[in-house]
Amino acid sequence: MYSQPIRSEKPYQFVSFPPEQLVNQERRKAIGQDRLVEKSLTGWLELELLTITPLQVASGILDFDPKGEGIALAQQSLRGKTGRVAVIPGASLKGALRSLAEALSPSCVSVAGGNVRSLLPKALLRCSDVQKLCPACRIFGMSGKEESYMGRISVTDGVVPLEKLNVVSTPILRTPARGRGRGLPPLYLDRGKLKGRKFYEHRKTAFGPEPRIVIKENTTIQSFLYFSNLSEAELGLIIAALGNHPNHPFPIKIGAGKPIGMGSVEVRVKAAVWLTDGASLRNAGRLGQALTRIEGETLKTRLAEMVKAAEQQGLLLVDKLKEVAKVLDRGNLKKEAPKGPY
Repeated sequence: MYSQPIRSEKPYQFVSFPPEQLVNQERRKAIGQDRLVEKSLTGWLELELLTITPLQVASGILDFDPKGEGIALAQQSLRGKTGRVAVIPGASLKGALRSLAEALSPSCVSVAGGNVRSLLPKALLRCSDVQKLCPACRIFGMSGKEESYMGRISVTDGVVPLEKLNVVSTPILRTPARGRGRGLPPLYLDRGKLKGRKFYEHRKTAFGPEPRIVIKENTTIQSFLYFSNLSEAELGLIIAALGNHPNHPFPIKIGAGKPIGMGSVEVRVKAAVWLTDGASLRNAGRLGQALTRIEGETLKTRLAEMVKAAEQQGLLLVDKLKEVAKVLDRGNLKKEAPKGPY
């Protein structure tokens, strides 16, 4: 099949893998969910998502439309839907968050096909033993043929009123290119091994012939991230992965169309609510009396303390954080995304 050469600058970079020895050192037994663990936190974060560029998550028209009627059809599909809403699935936000948490910590590569696995450092192959889980698998969970672990966080869907949806026309996205031999383009490799984890930069949204139903720019969306039995350091890793590190903040990318400048989202932690640790709970009576809610400057201070704990305990690797923050730098929004078929 004919493929038009891509002349645009590639809108992605690679974040290097952590040392294999460090990943092996951090693999530990998973913590259960059957009881509250002392000196741990159970509760939720109240999140506010602000779309910086149009955002599409698992909806809209994706097929090429040779008659040029796709835009009109998409616009028509948005009419007459009073009272209905769209959502950002919690799984989409959780998946993006996990990818970032893996890159920021000494963790495995949890999603990799057969050809990719052969190019990974051995220590970074996905976890398969609940007695030896990397930091990301201990938090987000692990699934395998013989055993699995559900993890300790969940994310709710973000509800979006239909009036916040729009139709945009974007360049056509093709199936990712495959190279010869082991199936990946040479620019993904360094001396026969993967360069690292791939992340798309933020870019201006490009326009083309393919219509998509998207959430408009500057739309605010509410969501909740629930967690159980997390240490302060583990919660600090999540805070950093949400782009809320006090020294290295960044917007994240969610949904489809990342190469053409879609899906840039700023995540704000508006409040945190958690139970006091297990030792206090024994004398707290009803659980509601043990809840602590923080926001404002107090929240800012506590989150910074947790991020610091993650750094000190080796769960948050500062050199990887700097690499990720550079790729996801808000300043990249000044750059143009590829406008041709990509």
